[in-house]
Amino acid sequence: MKQLLGFILVLSIALTACGGSETGTETETKTGTSASGQPEAAPMPRTCAETIPQEAFEGPVAWVPNTVPQVGSPITLCVLMRLEGQPVEGATVQAAVKYLDVAANSQATVDDLGTATTGPNGIAEIPFTTPSTTEGQIDVTVTYEGTTYDRREYPDMLEVFFYPPWS
Repeated sequence: MKQLLGFILVLSIALTACGGSETGTETETKTGTSASGQPEAAPMPRTCAETIPQEAFEGPVAWVPNTVPQVGSPITLCVLMRLEGQPVEGATVQAAVKYLDVAANSQATVDDLGTATTGPNGIAEIPFTTPSTTEGQIDVTVTYEGTTYDRREYPDMLEVFFYPPWS
């Protein structure tokens, strides 16, 4: 499916508002098994600030705290920008989510995710609703002081995937 998503036109949106707070309402699902053998999900609150990658890196990194969200549930794209080991405030974020819409006969779809700018903690948060798909790809671009960072240069840092279960 990743290869199918590759042909979808990348749409970037200039994200300029919204100061990126440290609070969020992200829910990660932790799966267990009930006595009847059926899978059961227990919500586990997760925010961007709680799930910051601990690896040392320079530049931007994007992630979603919950990589297995339920279709129709809230999900948050998190972006952290660091330069010289310090969080960067005021970086402009651009993003698009690409997916095959299972509810619309697998039509290739690109959605606008809204707007955000990194706050004093270097984090920008972009909440959106999980689309009807089994795999979503978010392409992120970050611009700061005339320098643009995108998935072509940082594919491991600015290309994020999530995998909603579909039944």
